[in-house]
Amino acid sequence: MNRILLKISSRLTLIVSIAVLGGCVSTPFGGRPGPKMSPAPMPGVEVGQSFIYSDGHRETVIAVKGDQVTWRSKNGIIRGSYRNPILPYHSWKSSTRRARGWIEGSPEFLWPMVTGKSGHFDLYRDVENNDGSNTRRYHQRWSCDVSNTKTVIWKKHPSNAYVVKCDRYYNGIWRQRRFIDYVPAVGAVVAIKNEFRSSPSTLQELVRMEFDTSILQKSERASLFGVVQQVLQDPSPRSKRVWRASSHPVEVTVRSLDNYKSPDGRSCQHYVGSFRVQNRVLENFRTACRAQTGTWVQG
Repeated sequence: MNRILLKISSRLTLIVSIAVLGGCVSTPFGGRPGPKMSPAPMPGVEVGQSFIYSDGHRETVIAVKGDQVTWRSKNGIIRGSYRNPILPYHSWKSSTRRARGWIEGSPEFLWPMVTGKSGHFDLYRDVENNDGSNTRRYHQRWSCDVSNTKTVIWKKHPSNAYVVKCDRYYNGIWRQRRFIDYVPAVGAVVAIKNEFRSSPSTLQELVRMEFDTSILQKSERASLFGVVQQVLQDPSPRSKRVWRASSHPVEVTVRSLDNYKSPDGRSCQHYVGSFRVQNRVLENFRTACRAQTGTWVQG
């Protein structure tokens, strides 16, 4: 009897494994159902929007054209993606190599997002050295489904999130499973967990979203710096000033929050710049201390 049960168990395990690797399983991941959520439209991104992650990565939007988004990392790598945040980067360029990519499939798949929605796409990349040599083509097939919902804590507040599960195949072999937590209230993916066939798992969490002032013109950055100085030098409590860019549709409200003394006795302040870009508000929280010259220096 034990041998029969063992054979049945082994056969069921094999069937489940084949179904998972074939992308056919539609059972929601994560056990019991999560909170009920309304259908979520695809989010937009704005030029200057910067995403800071728990592993030290920082990605800033430097261009948006139709459904194409161009990003710059903090170490200068340029990447291209679709506006759909579920899709991986399709193109990139470093100091030595580059990749030109595209997908076959709908760039808007899984949207509007609801539990149970599923789809797949093929990602192609032509990778080569920057001088055009050593060109190779890579093909990945991704199969994804909106498997469940759950409550996550982001910036110390509970938020409802959709959980998207994606499996990646290369040459017909399963290579990776990715779990994506998308929070409609934030309009962003707040966590990505990757499980790989032959390497350790990784977890990348969104720590905060800011506005990257490096996209502004040099003269604009100098003008904004002057406004910050005016706010910090104003003795009035919680003083504020409004500044507008000329090259981008950006309006900034700079506000002083509180004063404090640094360990070495310097006068310091906490302040915030609230950047309104289109219909999105991004907050940059900063500190500054008064130097001997009287200028407030960000620290």
